[in-house]
Amino acid sequence: MRDRAAFAHALLDAHAPTPQGLRASKGASIDARFAVYRNNVVSGLIDALEDSFPATLRIVGPDFFRAMAQVFVQNAPPRRAVLRAFAHGFPAFMDSFPPAQEIAYLADVARIEAARIEAFHAADCDEDAEAWARAMSGDLSSARIALHPSARLVRSHHPIVTIWRMNARDGVIAPVENWTAEHALVYRDANDAIHVEQAPNGAATILSGLRNGETLGDAAGQAIDSASESDLTGVILLLMRTRATILAETGAKAR
Repeated sequence: MRDRAAFAHALLDAHAPTPQGLRASKGASIDARFAVYRNNVVSGLIDALEDSFPATLRIVGPDFFRAMAQVFVQNAPPRRAVLRAFAHGFPAFMDSFPPAQEIAYLADVARIEAARIEAFHAADCDEDAEAWARAMSGDLSSARIALHPSARLVRSHHPIVTIWRMNARDGVIAPVENWTAEHALVYRDANDAIHVEQAPNGAATILSGLRNGETLGDAAGQAIDSASESDLTGVILLLMRTRATILAETGAKAR
């Protein structure tokens, strides 16, 4: 195990010595061979991050992105073969990476991109139209609602949905006219397409409450108490569109 850990450390640290016990073909330099292998591994991980965070890449440019990604790879290498778990930690790294902190919204835009990856790979669940029909015909405020497993909410003090849309794929870059807080709701639809919608502050407060197991009425009450404008009908339509599930009209806390 110690030899394996030393090998992994040397693989990501260009200043670490070549691990002992390696062999190369006659006449070949083991140090040179290992340096090539190390470079391929690090470059491959950086390439994977570029593919996963295209909007972030476009905002900062390839040179900045690859330099930042290399520091991330060296400080937080993947612990398992599932690269989506590795990418999940990249936005949090940006929060503590001084050069990235100069772009205040960067980490939150990256969180949208990480949420898209998570939404794509999230579990599915059976939709219960009958439960929705029963709840809609009764006191919906007492219903406990489970968000779809793919649903992710990214809250921010910055216009992150607007910025993400500009920089995703071949969006048109333009000044942000209304620099206000925006919250992103990311989810996967029945056709496995990934959506990013802007959730108003009141809706985001309600969604956060539902995620914590509150009834719809209690969550909506918090939105009102926090002086947020909340269109409850719009939130219900949003929940149905995102395939949220009615757990119970009354009963145990949602899990």
